Amino acid sequence: INNQGAINKKYIGKGVTIAAGSLQINATGSINADLQGYITDVGPGAGGGGSGGSYGGLGGGQYPTTTYGSATAPADLGSGGGSGILSGGGFGGGAIELLVAGTFSNNGAISANGGSIPNTGAGAGSGGSVYVLAHTVQGTGTITANAGSNTFPNGGGGGGGGRIAVNYLTNAGLNASSLTANGGTGNTAGAVGTVKFTQAPALLLLKPTVAAVHGQTTVQWFSDTG
Repeated sequence: INNQGAINKKYIGKGVTIAAGSLQINATGSINADLQGYITDVGPGAGGGGSGGSYGGLGGGQYPTTTYGSATAPADLGSGGGSGILSGGGFGGGAIELLVAGTFSNNGAISANGGSIPNTGAGAGSGGSVYVLAHTVQGTGTITANAGSNTFPNGGGGGGGGRIAVNYLTNAGLNASSLTANGGTGNTAGAVGTVKFTQAPALLLLKPTVAAVHGQTTVQWFSDTG
């Protein structure tokens, strides 16, 4: 949401948060936030003049902007690539946050990848973010926040990689090599983003977004006068 521009000069785009006791993604399953980040020419790291969007890594091209956000607790959307003469740039990747009290088992694909651009001078989108907090992690699946690419050799720049952070207490078989935040290819390649795979406890306080009242009871006070 809020991926089309700044509000009061601030970028406040948000992705999705899933809180669960346990989470299992089967081999054919996925959680997909590809191209769900900031649109063309939009975002804190939006590319200029056909450059790729930046986030965890700097976008490729003559006019990249800046990296931004947290590497240890990423929550930002990826930025859009800069427009070219003939087309707009690629969209950035979205943002996924997974809060799992028990076991996080990923045998499928979790992705927040940026958008690629075919055969134009526009820049590709940056990767987005994936943030996982879990007691136990396992599985043979992938987690990606890769940037988009420009497939035209003399076209715009590749996007910068996104950000991934996985915090856990017990690793029951999740391989860190399955986490990638690669930069995209292009006339100038985008830089690799950040990947953190950390065995450490994490405390996260969740602020309720909906107030709920379960019934009402009228309490009457009595005084004992003897």
